[in-house]
Amino acid sequence: RLSEGKLPATAGVVGSDYCAELYDLNIVENGIHDLKNNITLFLGMEKYKEKN
Repeated sequence: RLSEGKLPATAGVVGSDYCAELYDLNIVENGIHDLKNNITLFLGMEKYKEKN
């Protein structure tokens, strides 16, 4: 959504180098993790809608 202009200009994203290349985004800083063995998990969710 950032690359499509759907987020404010002050918004940012956390992603891989591949993500930046794929969406033509500028990398501001690499290696922002502070724990050597840190793992980040992202989940995509949406509100459950019952079928009528």
